[in-house]
Amino acid sequence: MREPPRPRFQPDLVRGGDRQALNAAFTLQAKEFDLAFRCPECAYRTAAGQCTVGWPNEALMAEPLEVIGADLIPAFCKAFEPDAP
Repeated sequence: MREPPRPRFQPDLVRGGDRQALNAAFTLQAKEFDLAFRCPECAYRTAAGQCTVGWPNEALMAEPLEVIGADLIPAFCKAFEPDAP
């Protein structure tokens, strides 16, 4: 019998990693590498901070950042486009 496909993006969670520790580590790495991926850094936001393509953005706007939510699904936006510097 074939094994089910292995998750590509959640290996630490599948291995039992602590969600809060993973969020903290990601936050540090995002700062270290100046990673732009949140709504305030996106070209598709209005002046009021709303998403012009309609993505629910609460997870990417929240402080403190929680990329991995309680449902253990990483939050990301497929439409993200960095705003011009």
